Amino acid sequence: MKPLLNSTVAALGFLALSACQPASDPVETGNGASTDITTGSEDISGRDLAQKLLSGGFKAEANESFGVEAFTALADTIPGDARFTFGNVTTADNGATVVEDFTFVVAVDGIDLGLKAETAEFWNFNTTALNDRLAGTNTADSIKLADRIEFSNISSVGFDELGARIAEEYNDKLALTIDPSGELLDPASMMVIREYDVRAEKLVLDGLTLEPFEVSYTDSDDLQEDELEGIHMLQAIAAASRAFSLNGFAMQEAEFVMDMGVGDQGLKMDMSVPTTIMSDYRRGDMGYAAYFDTRFDMDGVLPVDDPNFDEHGIPMALKGGIQSYEISDLRLANVYRAVSEWKMPEHTEADFMSLGHWRLENYRFEMSDETVFNADLIDLNLTKFHWLLPTEVSLDLDGFAYEIGTLLKSVFEMMPEEEIPAEELAQMQTVMTVLADNNLDCLCGDYDLKGTWDETTGAITYTENGNFADLFSSFANVDLTLTTPAQTAAALTDAVGEEAFETQIKEAFEFRNAVIRVTDNGGLEATLTAAHEIGKAFPDEPQMAMLAYNDATALRGFAVNAVRGFGPELAKDVPEVRPWVDAAALWLEEGGTLELKVAPETPITFETIETFDETDPEPGEVITRFGINLTHTPSE
Repeated sequence: MKPLLNSTVAALGFLALSACQPASDPVETGNGASTDITTGSEDISGRDLAQKLLSGGFKAEANESFGVEAFTALADTIPGDARFTFGNVTTADNGATVVEDFTFVVAVDGIDLGLKAETAEFWNFNTTALNDRLAGTNTADSIKLADRIEFSNISSVGFDELGARIAEEYNDKLALTIDPSGELLDPASMMVIREYDVRAEKLVLDGLTLEPFEVSYTDSDDLQEDELEGIHMLQAIAAASRAFSLNGFAMQEAEFVMDMGVGDQGLKMDMSVPTTIMSDYRRGDMGYAAYFDTRFDMDGVLPVDDPNFDEHGIPMALKGGIQSYEISDLRLANVYRAVSEWKMPEHTEADFMSLGHWRLENYRFEMSDETVFNADLIDLNLTKFHWLLPTEVSLDLDGFAYEIGTLLKSVFEMMPEEEIPAEELAQMQTVMTVLADNNLDCLCGDYDLKGTWDETTGAITYTENGNFADLFSSFANVDLTLTTPAQTAAALTDAVGEEAFETQIKEAFEFRNAVIRVTDNGGLEATLTAAHEIGKAFPDEPQMAMLAYNDATALRGFAVNAVRGFGPELAKDVPEVRPWVDAAALWLEEGGTLELKVAPETPITFETIETFDETDPEPGEVITRFGINLTHTPSE
């Protein structure tokens, strides 16, 4: 292993274990809603599993404690820029070795950064195995490192100094921006970071095992030295991520705090995660992880080096949170292996990876005490892959609301008055008020999609449903066949030649049908009403005259007549489209559902397309062969 990366990887290993996430078989979690997000432990939710891991009373059946000598030897073995210190070492009645004032730091650009715990408790901690791993003598072995490790009352080390460094670099840059001669800034305009801290009440690691550390650093004459160093760092991180396994991890009352400002202007940021949990981490594969009741708050003035904002900066008042954020079935062990070897995986590795099942409940974001974004549920499933190719994807958004009007209002309030002329600002505010009155200022509703790619046949189906602010609803579906995932993977890795793959596509291709459907639930009326009201708000604008002097009913009539006016001309060349014109006009006039369908009686194949190229059929023949139709269905 490269000497330059020894200490880095050691630090990564220690800090990764301190910042993991956690648990163990299939249940329903969340607010009683059914979901296949599972903790891996039967009949226990993520929250309960976290509390189980965090609760005291752990006692190893057989315990091997260690003394000051063993811990001192371990501290002396830590390589390079990583080190730890400690106070008293005692053995508790529960068998744990208790270490007081435990500190672990890594020197980064001259600053010792790390974590400090008032107490650290170790059950069956194998110091010999860790010493050997750090010395590089057991890198090919899988060895149990500890039954359990607990850290209590954790705080950051060196973050204040890091904050001072960040402020110093900012001030130097700002000074050069204002005066290239490099004169010092007025102290009243210099940024300071008063507090920069990370802390937690408790952190637990359960069932920690050292796994083989495997890396093959790539070398290439085609890469610059800095590019190669970057790749080597990625390889080291990937190898470190595969170099341990963990039954469980939990953290209680974690918090990040920063207080910064310029002169008497301040900005405070506070993010808290009361409960963090992870289970069944195996060399990059993770069974389950979750964060519960996450909250963040930012309030004050953000200093900027843009002279348009002078000394006032940007006023910020942001807050939000997520009630639960769960991840399951994340499988990246093979990905980490490929990166550590810097090799493209073989196309025959069908069950290569999973990007996990992600589920967020009750997510909210506010600006200036007004909601800008919220979602009752965001559910994204990316667990099905063949090689690097997704074979099933699903997304479900429930109670989704992106308040565009509120966002723009908040942005306008943050900007200096001179940035937007008062007249333009008033016009924009008028437009947003009209849109809000007609429920058009929010991108909100419900939405879901699902796509599948059949492993055996290559059949692809895609379906989506949407509901926009209860004004419009939509549906779309596509059904066709291409090559199978295995055939495509072989082509992408050059296992199959380009010409052979083109032949496979031609032989496999089938288009069966597609549908797009839009239903008006009052959206047309709302849109036309808003257009008329915007026109009335600006009667002196020539381009607004038509909108100002015609209400929603009249505007609807103009739109219907305009569409119908195309009918005769289009029908001269393509008689088949005349019913389509009538369908579109009826939808504009009455609402209801407008549906575009492509449904050939027999599937369209590559041979069908070649025949069309050779015969150059009339548009009507193409419409008939593809089964294209546009229809209107009145509201019930």
